[in-house]
Amino acid sequence: MAAKATGSTGWARALSQVVAKDRRVRDSAYAAHRWWARRPPALLRALLLATALPSGVSEEEFWERYASEEPHLLGKTVYDPFMGGGSTLVEAQRLGASVMGSDVDPMSVRIVKAELAPVDGKKLRHYGKLLLDHLREELSWLFPSGPEAAPLHYFSIAEVQCPACTETGALYRSLVLVRDPINADDPTAVRWVARDDESLGYDIEDSNFSPKRRIEVKASAEKIVRFFLSPNELEVARRLGDDYEVHFWGGVSVKASIKEEYERLVRDGYPLIFRGLDALLRSGRLNAVPTQYLVTESDDRNPAV
Repeated sequence: MAAKATGSTGWARALSQVVAKDRRVRDSAYAAHRWWARRPPALLRALLLATALPSGVSEEEFWERYASEEPHLLGKTVYDPFMGGGSTLVEAQRLGASVMGSDVDPMSVRIVKAELAPVDGKKLRHYGKLLLDHLREELSWLFPSGPEAAPLHYFSIAEVQCPACTETGALYRSLVLVRDPINADDPTAVRWVARDDESLGYDIEDSNFSPKRRIEVKASAEKIVRFFLSPNELEVARRLGDDYEVHFWGGVSVKASIKEEYERLVRDGYPLIFRGLDALLRSGRLNAVPTQYLVTESDDRNPAV
């Protein structure tokens, strides 16, 4: 390395920090295909630049050149006989060098050719339009354009097939599909804050109100109001009083598409909202059986299944 390493420890530490940050950046040149043994591009750029600089270059000047877009290797040729994923050649080309490479693996050759090839603007726009058209056709219902319908939450629910009974079910502990915003003037003030350990005692915080509303979302395949509360959820419901509510979705099916199922549930009047859960329990409208606190509606209030 020709660049003079004055205070080499500090120089190496700075380079390692750049390399670490570069690993978290998605570089389109390397997105053509995964290469498992790819060396850090930031490190290779530094090595290529250092070999081309005269002896005695200060650390400050080195970093200035590293960050610039000047072709510091213009007029030079870089050859990599074991090019692998092509990081050395890509970074050398970015620095202005003419590049050549070879590898025994034909997949390496195809990947590097794609990485080094110039982008055809017309083809890029054409395929970009095809992609956007496809996304609009498949997903536009998730992104309504009118101001009257602003989505607050989206849920991606994986489905798995039981190896024993072959039935298909959602791989999600509470089967949540969506929630009713209910006077949410500012959608950004509504946050999904649920934790897997249930330490909060609720799923959603709505800061459109003062004090905040805390919402626990429950769902069931049955239409009868029946859901479980953990001891912590019940304690939080009692402590928060009217600021705690449960949104219950009944008759949920995981076999229909999410869009169709949501529309059907809304037509059926869901979610049922129980605001001030502790008061409802004390009034007798809701019953809590301490078996992990199974909550049901009184017999004369349950809809027919």
